[in-house]
Amino acid sequence: MNDGQHVLVVDELTETQEVLQAILSPRGLTVDHFQRTAPVPFNRIEETPDVVVIDADSLPSQQAASVRWQGIPQVIIGSATISADPRPAATQRHLSKPFQFPELIQAVEQLLSATRPD
Repeated sequence: MNDGQHVLVVDELTETQEVLQAILSPRGLTVDHFQRTAPVPFNRIEETPDVVVIDADSLPSQQAASVRWQGIPQVIIGSATISADPRPAATQRHLSKPFQFPELIQAVEQLLSATRPD
């Protein structure tokens, strides 16, 4: 993984972000957290994350399918599906609840490797 890659966690709980930050930050990645009660901090192109981790069960489907995140590789956690942004399997992973954090880390790492510039 390249230094400077960015992961955004979209979840009402902070545990997922905290675990990813503990594992990925020492590798030079930035991990940020977004909750629907707070404004999205990523308005400029240069702040677009490389991967978005979405807890689809904690967000309304229209918000989870936000155009802001279309075209960005995603890990979808939960039973809900996001149909507004159909994408090839190479840029999306699904994890059912309950999931294990090693599964999540592996999914994020795979997507980050796929988005790494050559």
